Amino acid sequence: MTSNSFWQLVRFTAALSLLGLAACPKEREPINRVQPNAIDKQLLDGEWYYQRTVVGTPAGTVFTPIGMADLGGVERVIWDIQEHFLYARRTTELVIGADDRTSSQREDRPYRGEVVAAFAVQSHFDIANSYNDVTGEQYNVLVENSSDRPWHERRYLRVDWSQNLVHNYDLDFESQSVESVPYYVQEVDPITGQRHPDAPVFEPDGSYFDVTNKVFARAATIEYPGYG
Repeated sequence: MTSNSFWQLVRFTAALSLLGLAACPKEREPINRVQPNAIDKQLLDGEWYYQRTVVGTPAGTVFTPIGMADLGGVERVIWDIQEHFLYARRTTELVIGADDRTSSQREDRPYRGEVVAAFAVQSHFDIANSYNDVTGEQYNVLVENSSDRPWHERRYLRVDWSQNLVHNYDLDFESQSVESVPYYVQEVDPITGQRHPDAPVFEPDGSYFDVTNKVFARAATIEYPGYG
């Protein structure tokens, strides 16, 4: 009798163990709905070097050769993040001693000079789990949260790199009439299936990146007396 009861107890315990194992499934990886080209704002901290170089021109263009760079050389800039725009500002004076703001700068507040580049900001957001608005229960889905915190406290931003909204006359053609046009190619050329040469380059550690912009330029009109 004792032996039989012990066997039943053993079988019942084993059944409970099996039920316990069945009730603990492996946790799934979160579903990531964050879209490409998100930039951590912390990667834009510090001082950067900035320069533009002409990488392509129409065959009939003679006043702007390929390889031409900014006449002022490499600029030292810092990124100024605003709600709707991302500005690259000089950290050195264009003309030494011409700007009285340099005398009021401190180490914790570097000099912010002329804007040499400006790009539109599409969104500021945090990457977080979505949740039930009523109960606060979190879901296993990563989303771009652009509402829970003010824009300047959100960690990530997405920039429209398709056009530089500033012309600073550091290239020959900018002394004429120029206008920016949206131009942003994806990583892969949809026609050839290969990486497009104008595709943006972003180093994973945030130490370097480059983007390709396009502008239309036309020569200025000069009036010669006596020729009409």
